[in-house]
Amino acid sequence: MSTRDMPSANRTISPANAEACEWFASAQQALHARDFASASDLMAEYRNLIRYGDFWRQDNRPVVNPALSVVIVAYNTNLDLMKCIKSVLRGMRKDIEIIVVDNGGNGQVLPMLLQMPLLYIQSPMNLFLSEGRNIGVYYANAPICAFLDDDAIVRPEYAESILTAFQIPHVHAIRGKIEPKSRNAFQGSVEYYDLGPAPAPHVINTEGNSAWRTATYKDANGMEPLLFGHEGTELSQRLERMFGSAVTFYWPKLLIHHDYAADAQKNEGREARHALMGEYLGWKNPYNELLHSLKPTPAIFPEKNIRVRQKTGNVPLISVLLPSYNAGEFLAECLQSLLRQSMQGVEILLIDDCSTDNTADIVRRFSDKRIRYHKNPENCGPSKSRNIGLKLARGKYIAMTDADDVNREYRFVAQVRLMESNPRVCVCAGSCYLFGSASGHMSYPLTNEELKNNILFHNPFPQPFVMLRSDFFRQNAIEYSDAYSYGKDYELWVRLAHRYPECLFANVPYIVGGYREHAASISAVKKAVANEGVVSVLHPYLENRCGGVSWSEAKMHSELARNEFLVATPEEWLHKKQWLIRLKEANERKTVYHPFIFRKNIMQKLFELRKANLWLGPWVVKQLISYDDAKTFGITKEYTDKLCAVAEERQSCQ
Repeated sequence: MSTRDMPSANRTISPANAEACEWFASAQQALHARDFASASDLMAEYRNLIRYGDFWRQDNRPVVNPALSVVIVAYNTNLDLMKCIKSVLRGMRKDIEIIVVDNGGNGQVLPMLLQMPLLYIQSPMNLFLSEGRNIGVYYANAPICAFLDDDAIVRPEYAESILTAFQIPHVHAIRGKIEPKSRNAFQGSVEYYDLGPAPAPHVINTEGNSAWRTATYKDANGMEPLLFGHEGTELSQRLERMFGSAVTFYWPKLLIHHDYAADAQKNEGREARHALMGEYLGWKNPYNELLHSLKPTPAIFPEKNIRVRQKTGNVPLISVLLPSYNAGEFLAECLQSLLRQSMQGVEILLIDDCSTDNTADIVRRFSDKRIRYHKNPENCGPSKSRNIGLKLARGKYIAMTDADDVNREYRFVAQVRLMESNPRVCVCAGSCYLFGSASGHMSYPLTNEELKNNILFHNPFPQPFVMLRSDFFRQNAIEYSDAYSYGKDYELWVRLAHRYPECLFANVPYIVGGYREHAASISAVKKAVANEGVVSVLHPYLENRCGGVSWSEAKMHSELARNEFLVATPEEWLHKKQWLIRLKEANERKTVYHPFIFRKNIMQKLFELRKANLWLGPWVVKQLISYDDAKTFGITKEYTDKLCAVAEERQSCQ
């Protein structure tokens, strides 16, 4: 990391973010070497580690509940940055906030920045534009976020033009029009800066003059940090998969002044960078038609929200299974989130498991024909209730949900689109956010290979947001097992992965709902019993793979799966290491999981096991170096030397 890449005020970087930055730099190197698979994996490690909340910042924002957050990601622009900010302030309404994410090189104006009415955030290194925007949105308080180039000049009506566009309900993102800031600047090939006088559906391919619904941007997991060019196009494609067509627009009233490049040399560098990003994007999605759709779509600006319509007669396309037991406190909110779905042809099977609260009254108040109410003759639990629902369901797809959770309006659209385009996918879910007594974000692998190769370590799906292909489940008489007290959904996915290779798994790459944490769902007693349930689920499969697996070994495996890596003795560390290598060797003898992906997963567990136990001394690091796959997965001598030094220091403190 060069000193130029560091912000001028040298603030302390947290250990987690320092390590994350190393992963980020390695991902960039792999990208430029066109090793796209490694670059993607390394970036996933960065995103797991980075903690935006640890960034140094100074908050002088005068607005508590802004209507618009203007995010400016700055790198080495100094006086041009100040001109940009002042142009926003000149036309600024009282309900607008400015967020500056400083990627470095702006020390000349830092004292002035820290006195301005804005939020200043200091990146630990140059994290480039896409990730800088993700950081800005993390701190944004407004329902709309605008991204502005750090050397642009805006007109007084800038904010007003953005807010006007988002008064139209189905608009989720807009890109504006750009005119040159100076006469002598090299404008290059920028015909897409001006797409004419009329609004029209279009991908967001001028990211430095764009605006987004904040919730939509977060649900889609933001921009791909590796992309430094085409990032808006790639995100537009994800929004199209989430909401359908015509949700991102060209909005000519949003006008800024900005130069494409200062001279021909910088233009050449920019074009080369965009070409590399295009290659990477093509590798991620070889069927990415949006990358080439740089001209306006010949469509009239729609007046009404576009909804997905399916002609299914009296048979629903989707049957939603909603088991409920004394969840009246949350049931209405859950039902509302289901009835708001933009997918038509939905029936909701509410399986009342002998509730003693006001569940039946809540259902009657809705009086919606899409809701079918069934009351069990006796209390039988959520899994048996789901099996009852599987028999009652009439839809082509079966969507699971829980009565205390909520669903995003585009959930069914996104999942049905994926499953319609991939007929072998029989189980599909997505990411979710936590709310209630907890907060955060739970993400999951996306592809069949990743999901099945992780299944011995992780539950691949959030149960309340799973969608099933009903024909496959009916033809094979597949149900939730009643043989386990906990982990019945996990057991089902493990069973499908091992016994039904024709059943493919997938997840959509964005948030599809909210998982509510509350006292009844997070008790310590319940978690302890659930952990034992996971051991009982995995034990027969581990026995089948490795042979002669004791209950204590299955329990140790479950601890590793929960990322409980800390050990009490060197002997325990060696035992866990040997178990992981035993798993890898078993798969090499009889391949069930993809060899490379499974090896990578084992290497990751070994890496975390080592990192959690550096207090044992440098020998722990040397054990990792001696492992065959260390070099394959990027564990360099330089990196391990640093770890040995840290291990020596921690051992001396014991």
